[in-house]
Amino acid sequence: MADFDPINAAPAAPWWRRRWSAILGGSIAVLALIAALVAWMSPGAPDHVLAPEYGLPPDFVLGLESVGADADGPKDPHGTLDRLGLSSDKLRRYEDFGYLSVWSGESRQGTACLLVAHPVQGLSEGIGAEGCSPDGLDTIADFVQIPTGSLTRFVLKGDHVDVYMFMRAADPSAPRG
Repeated sequence: MADFDPINAAPAAPWWRRRWSAILGGSIAVLALIAALVAWMSPGAPDHVLAPEYGLPPDFVLGLESVGADADGPKDPHGTLDRLGLSSDKLRRYEDFGYLSVWSGESRQGTACLLVAHPVQGLSEGIGAEGCSPDGLDTIADFVQIPTGSLTRFVLKGDHVDVYMFMRAADPSAPRG
C-alpha cells in the first residue's frame, strides 16, 4: 500500500486559505498604491484664501455720503430692516450705483449688513440685494441682472463699498446674427 491514502486523508485546504497572508499583503499594497495615486493627482489646498475680488481692483468704489440720522433711509415695505436687526437711523448711505442706492449698518446681533435697492421700490421689492456677515469677514451683496445673468458684487470695505462686475460669457451655441 502507498504511503498516501486519499480516502482517509483530510481534504486539502483551498488555495486562497493556504496563501491568505499573500492575498492580504497584496490587497494592502494595492490600496496603498491607489491612495498614493489619488493624493498625487488631487490638487493641493491653496496657501491662502482668495478675497472676493480675486485679487482684481474693483471696477467702481462708492464713497460714504452720510451717516445716521443724516442718511436718508431706504423704503422698507416688507420690514427688511427689522428682520435683519437694523435701525434706520443708524444706517450709512453710500454713493448711488447707477439706479441703485446702497446702505450699510450694524445689526443688533453684531453683524455688518449691506443693502442694495432701487430707491423707488425699496428693500426686498423687485431689484436689489442684501448681505450680512459676522465681524471680521467681508460683507457681500450679490446683485444678479436678469435676464443676462451677469453679476454685480458689492463688498463693504469700511468707509466705502467696492463694486465688481462679472459679465456672463456669451453662449457659444447661440446662433449668430
